[in-house]
Amino acid sequence: MAKVKTYRALRHLGLMLHVTRKDGNRVPIEFTGGTRSPKVVRGTFQTGDKELQAILEKHPRYNEDFKLIREEEEEENEKSDGNSKFLKKKEIKGIKTVQDAKNYLMDNYDEVKAEDVKNKDKILEVADKVGITFPELQNSQ
Repeated sequence: MAKVKTYRALRHLGLMLHVTRKDGNRVPIEFTGGTRSPKVVRGTFQTGDKELQAILEKHPRYNEDFKLIREEEEEENEKSDGNSKFLKKKEIKGIKTVQDAKNYLMDNYDEVKAEDVKNKDKILEVADKVGITFPELQNSQ
């Protein structure tokens, strides 16, 4: 299982960095997906490459121009074709109310809008789409 990490630009809608791998090859890192409308969303970059993750987290602009926002475990499951990969759903503990779940989704996933998470069923649907679960919320009434 590999960890897939997602980083977000902090000051820019998009950001381009060039980093150097141990073997001397320069690699472009591009934070994309930023927008100003309907709300400001900063660009993101996602990788499962451990070497790139280490380089980014030691970069002099880490936590100034960009930061780590999400870590997910990637788990390989085989379907009938034997080639499919799925992200294992991450359990978010401590979320017991619908309001807490709504706030968590809106704070941590820029693509989630208030109208997407109006009730418990929609919150669970959105959480499923982004690859997380709220086990304590699912068990509450």
